[in-house]
Amino acid sequence: MSAPYRAHICGSVADLDKHLSGRPNNHGAIVIAAGIAPEEFVGLPSRLQSPTRTDVFVRVPGVIFKGHLQTSCYLVLQTSQALNPIILSSHTEIPPSRQAAFSHGKSTLLLFVDWALPNIDERLMDLWDHYGHQFAYVGAGVGHLEAPDAPSIIVDDTAHVKTLVGIPFPVQTSATVKHGWLPEDEPMVVTKAEGNVLHELNWQPAWPVYQKYLREHFDVICTEDNFNRLAMGYPLVMQRAAGSPIIRDPVAIIDHSALLCVGQLRPQSVIRVCRGDEASMTQAAREATSAHLPNGPDLVIDCVSRSLFLGDQFDREAAILATSSGDTDSSVGILSIGEIATVGQGTLSFLNKSIVSARFL
Repeated sequence: MSAPYRAHICGSVADLDKHLSGRPNNHGAIVIAAGIAPEEFVGLPSRLQSPTRTDVFVRVPGVIFKGHLQTSCYLVLQTSQALNPIILSSHTEIPPSRQAAFSHGKSTLLLFVDWALPNIDERLMDLWDHYGHQFAYVGAGVGHLEAPDAPSIIVDDTAHVKTLVGIPFPVQTSATVKHGWLPEDEPMVVTKAEGNVLHELNWQPAWPVYQKYLREHFDVICTEDNFNRLAMGYPLVMQRAAGSPIIRDPVAIIDHSALLCVGQLRPQSVIRVCRGDEASMTQAAREATSAHLPNGPDLVIDCVSRSLFLGDQFDREAAILATSSGDTDSSVGILSIGEIATVGQGTLSFLNKSIVSARFL
């Protein structure tokens, strides 16, 4: 089955306005703003002449279109019907009236969540508790790493901070998750964590423990000055009682002691430090694509940290992910700050530093 949208790249606000103005009145649109400054993103609907009240806008670091990474554009996913999104903040309940609006059977819930929402896992579990296997789930973490309090989602012409939005589509989806990160042997225990803040490892402040681990196991001198550059190559993998292990990406140091991560950490869980290289990343991209042969994936969610880690070599990963379906106007990739999917036979999960490849059925 083809994707439930048609994709189009716009290079400017004027081009975006022209494209949205030319669609039928009953068509919806998901506008994915790639690499747009937070202040420009918030004012985007007001700069458009076309009506956008029923549309959804999200901000991401970049997109992959026809095998090429683009970091300053607008990717439009145009649907043949109006969107019917749900919006969840950190404590919002899912309205019963909105539940009834979802069709039962083979459906997909496309999710976008602000990476800075502190209880992402809890919110995803709320969705899972309500809908379970009624939907297939796939989605992306959105926002700006350096501006966690800036709005990254706009619905009904209203900007939202630290929010999750879900958009149902009447198609089923098959998703595969790969990452290519290799865990070290020595485990550590999360002895204190609150939401996405890791306070203690092995009953000691998390940042000094992590810093010492890199020095002793990898001969890497990580400081507060070079943390952003080095830590992206040494994420954490968290074991879970049910489901596959998941990656957690430390992105900032708090008060010289704690680590701010993308995604929640569970107290008393066992974690290990991971490492990766170009070969393991490339193999993961190949496996993500080959899972959907002969046609390849329709939608790829690829963590932005992979592009930062690989640098110029990321073009190779983008090319691998663009298969025979990549020259259509429906196959797209989104650079994310966290990825969303069901892992194996487990429940809905928020991932890091991974590739989620999906095929619409």
